[in-house]
This record gives sequence, C-alpha cells and structure tokens, in this order.
Amino acid sequence: MVFPEYGITGFIDAPKMARENVYPFMEVLPDCYNGTCKLCCQKSATGQEIQNGVACIAKQSKMYVQANMIAARPCEVLKDHNCPYDNHYLFNTNIIFNPAGCMIAKYHKEHLVEEEPIRLDTPRENQHVTFDTEYGRFGTAVCADGLYKLPMVSLVEDYQIDHLLFSSAWGNAEWWPIMQPMEWQYAMAARYNISVIAANTHEPSESYTGSGIYRSQSALNYTWDESDPLKSTMLTAELPVLSKRIKTRHLPTAGDTRQSAAPTGQAIPKPDGTITIVNDTYNVRILKGDTGGAEVCYGTHCCRLKYARNNTQELYVLGSYAGVQDNVFKLRVESCLVLRCPTNDLKSCGRHVEMSKTSFSIFELESTFITEYVFPNILPMSHAYDKLDWKFIRPDRHSNVIKSSGDWPLMAAALIGMGF
Repeated sequence: MVFPEYGITGFIDAPKMARENVYPFMEVLPDCYNGTCKLCCQKSATGQEIQNGVACIAKQSKMYVQANMIAARPCEVLKDHNCPYDNHYLFNTNIIFNPAGCMIAKYHKEHLVEEEPIRLDTPRENQHVTFDTEYGRFGTAVCADGLYKLPMVSLVEDYQIDHLLFSSAWGNAEWWPIMQPMEWQYAMAARYNISVIAANTHEPSESYTGSGIYRSQSALNYTWDESDPLKSTMLTAELPVLSKRIKTRHLPTAGDTRQSAAPTGQAIPKPDGTITIVNDTYNVRILKGDTGGAEVCYGTHCCRLKYARNNTQELYVLGSYAGVQDNVFKLRVESCLVLRCPTNDLKSCGRHVEMSKTSFSIFELESTFITEYVFPNILPMSHAYDKLDWKFIRPDRHSNVIKSSGDWPLMAAALIGMGF
C-alpha cells in the first residue's frame, strides 16, 4: 500500500509558509531496519504518533505500507556547521513498514522543488533504499526524484529493483502536455522495465491528480478525476512475483555510437514554425493529409513520424527540441513531440485541450538520441491508457521508437531523452 507525498501532513508548500510551520508534523525516526525496530504498533508512542499509526495500518492489514511524512534529525550547530539554526534537519521522507508493523526502510527526498528548500533540508548523502520481500525487490522515491539519475538509474541498474513505490505531489498544469503525473509514471515503468506503484496527491483545485499501477508497458489500474476533490480512490492490481533480476547491459557496437539523429549529407528539413511548450521553443512541422510522414530538427536533433489518421480537421504538429528546460528543474533534454492543438492556428499549440476526434491507425515516432535514457510519454484523451495499443521499442542503445494504433484519440506523444 502506497500513500501520496504530503498525504499525512497535507500541503505544506505554500509560498509564505515558514520552517516553523512544519514543526507540528515532524517526528524523529529510529535508526533500525530489517524488522529490528521496536516501533511495531505500540499502544503508547508519544512523539511518534504518525509512525505508530502507519505501523498499525501495516500490522492490522498484514501489508507492506509506504507513507510520506516529515522526519526530523537532531543536530548541534556548534558541532555541525551544516546544522540548521533550529538544531535539527527536516526531511521529506518515505517510511516503509512490513506486515508485522515494523519499520524496514526510510528514504529522504533528494530533489526538493519550488518552495520546499525554504522549510526542508536536502540529505547530504546519496541514498539507494531497497528492501527485499517475497514479491521481489522494491525501491522507493519521492516525486521529482523520478526525473533524475540519482536515485532512479542506480536503483534500477545497480540495485536491480523489480518494483518502485512512488509517492508524489505532481501537478498537471505546469507540465502540459508532456511529463504529466501519469505520463511519467507510465514512462518510468516502460523505460526501466519495472513495476511502478504510484500514489499522487489528489487535489484537483490545485491541478494535482493521477495515480496508477503499471508493469513495464502495461497500465494495470489507474485513476484520473479532476472534478471531485473528495473522491480519492484506492487502486489495486495483480503484479508478478519476481526475484532479483539479472540484467545484461547493452554494449556499444559499430552501429551504436553516440551521434545525433541528423541524416549525414542531407539537408535538415525547414520547420513550418515554432511553438512554446513548458517555456521551451520547439521547431515544428504540421501534419498534412490523412497519411504520410514528417521530419523536423532542432539543430542536429531530428524527429521523424509516419502516420495514418482518420481525421484531418484538427491540427497536429511534430516538434523537436534540445536544450535545458526553462523551468524550476532545469533539466537537459532532447525531445520529440506529437501534439494536438486546440485550434487550427499554430499559435494555439501548447495550450490545454481536452478533446479530440482524431485517432491514428499508424503512428511511428522515432529518433536517435545522444543519451540512452529516453522515456516514452503517451497522453490519450481522458487519460484512457487502456484504450491505446502502443509499444516502446529500442532497436539499439540510442534509438527509440513509439508505435501506436487504435481508434481512441491521441492528444500527445513524446520521446524525451534525459541528459543525466
């Protein structure tokens, strides 16, 4: 069972909220693991009410439980020059309890965002928190951690996790139309070939919604509801029981070198114009006709699309971008994007749109990336992931393809290379 980020405390990221406002929610965590912790649903747990409550949920339900809370670590300013002025570190923390109600793991969020650094601290050590169960090896991460090499790549490649427990408070509006909560949950499962059990904060008035359970390229169960702030949903799904995976790393070959997608000796296609997505300027080509192909480049980063669609009345574009994202995360990305625009005016592209009448019987988006860490983003209409038949294919270490078909409208699709 996974609870969302700030699921216990509620939102404490208001811009004017001071560090002192966090004090009522903080608790000191014990340094004990592997079932040796004495906190196992105790009758008296003064100062540990949150931990004890989660422990009791785990014990009474006989389940592994992850919850998110504010953990305090005492320190002394005179002995530790990094110690905050109030003599304790405050961390955004996942705590995990086993079915006996004992704490077996804890993880402090490494990538604080927006106003979080005003109130909370970043751990100085890199963490790779895993725990083994009869269901396989689990890892844990919080929200923005899912966008970075540490801890995610290390959890998958070095620690060989089978499943990721992911607590988040991930907004939708600022990311439209790519890297939205469910898109990235799905993308992590597909790229890393793992199960992702993702609980996102449900607060539609603040554009926070979307949780799901995924296994590789399959969405097993999910929820998306922007209408009712009180309509939280418990998701369940059956996942395979896995043991620690033995992976064969892909080794470069003569035809697998780090090069751009620009065709050698060929002229780079001229774009039809530019659009702005999350403050980044994409070069775009307009899709024309019911069948065909398109190519567009941003510098030497080129994107190609083959398609057949049932409707030519709605404007779709193919876009390419490479650079540092102009937002709070400042991530270096290479991106290929296919997007439904609200109107037939190119200037409207990038604005929010809910509906479409266009489905693709053929859809092949492909590119070659400098990075090997490329994530497929799919946004079907109404977030109906079970309505689309799609595949994410990696012919080699740096080539990536999204293939999709079906009669359900596609709002956006992207290949996003993360420059870790």
